Amino acid sequence: GTEGEAIVRVALNGQQFTETTLSVRFLGLHAPEIVSARFAPRTNTLRITFDPQGTDRAGQGGAVFACALVLDDATVSVLRGVASVTPQCFWEDYFTLVAQISVGTAATGGMRVATRANALRPLGWIADSKYANTSIAVDADYPCGRSGLRSLCAQPVAVLRGPARISV
Repeated sequence: GTEGEAIVRVALNGQQFTETTLSVRFLGLHAPEIVSARFAPRTNTLRITFDPQGTDRAGQGGAVFACALVLDDATVSVLRGVASVTPQCFWEDYFTLVAQISVGTAATGGMRVATRANALRPLGWIADSKYANTSIAVDADYPCGRSGLRSLCAQPVAVLRGPARISV
């Protein structure tokens, strides 16, 4: 397949009734691309979703591993923040990478998430090419996604506890 322009003809019951030129983007076996990055509603994980082609999961299977095997140094540094532990990741499936976030992280809406060079390939690809080199920004206004105009992030709630009356 190639990318570019193609003439498309539409016919119904052998009767051609329209012809137009469309732009075509070939999506055969290709380097994985990040299509979204968002925090879980409780903001304890960052879910990074790749296009539906599937990835080789950087050879990690379903085990927990250091995020630095898949994500670039800048992303790992933001995930780590001032925490003393190295950020850990796991693959939920062939196209969803989950980064565990600890206290002290600098991760926030608007942060850039990028893959490490030469770490992630399409599922089933064994040659030394088609590595992911992709990045995306976490939505600054709706970092957990949204439903209509409502953020899906868990909202903090202040609960006051104590006696109903301080003095008589």
